[in-house]
Amino acid sequence: MSIFSEISRIEGAEFKAEVDEIVWLLTHGSNLVPIKSEDVMYLYDMSFIEKRRFTSLMGGYARMDSIVQEVNRCDPSDKDTFDHALILIQTSKDYPLTMSELQMLNEVTRDLPPEAVIHWGIGINDDLKDKVFLMIVYSK
Repeated sequence: MSIFSEISRIEGAEFKAEVDEIVWLLTHGSNLVPIKSEDVMYLYDMSFIEKRRFTSLMGGYARMDSIVQEVNRCDPSDKDTFDHALILIQTSKDYPLTMSELQMLNEVTRDLPPEAVIHWGIGINDDLKDKVFLMIVYSK
């Protein structure tokens, strides 16, 4: 098992470059249920962005359980203060996301404030085989 965590404080050109990367991944990685570029451009005006990426530790029937468990374990302590959330989910064509798995993802947004704006996107990444990739971008 490997864990990667990134926490950084960036400003100016570095901030723009990081947001450019997030926007590109969200808009190009969501090829089944797309996230439109106009739905993410607000990121350039945010004062705080927190990005988290997860790949399920297990495949098959347990993959979504492992994703939800990791997301809950790594949730920001101030999750209830974020205005927006962008969520990208990717699976392979051979192991598509099921409706029951999609319903489990309600756990991911559970502690966001009711007025938070949430955009979802779903895409294909055949390198995942039977695993799930999830990226969450919280902002305020």
